[in-house]
Amino acid sequence: MAKGGSLLLGVGPGADGTLQQPIIDRLAEIGNWMDANGEAIYNTRATDIYKDGSVFFTKAKAGKKLYALIPLEENTVIPASIEWTEIYRPKAVL
Repeated sequence: MAKGGSLLLGVGPGADGTLQQPIIDRLAEIGNWMDANGEAIYNTRATDIYKDGSVFFTKAKAGKKLYALIPLEENTVIPASIEWTEIYRPKAVL
């Protein structure tokens, strides 16, 4: 998504037209994540340096906010902060 990508979900109903509970649960998890992080995804633009190690960057359409995203393995504790190298250091905390 940091380079303008898309998320493709391959979800389909069973023969009876219903979704299985694990699929419903996963879609709810994705919805919760988007509620919390959607601002870093929607109406954003790629940055000149979009990746530094495992940290990915986007910026607001107006260019006044920088977002740093880091993928985590499932069931990983969310870190209190994330760091990246000096390659891409914003001038101010955003």
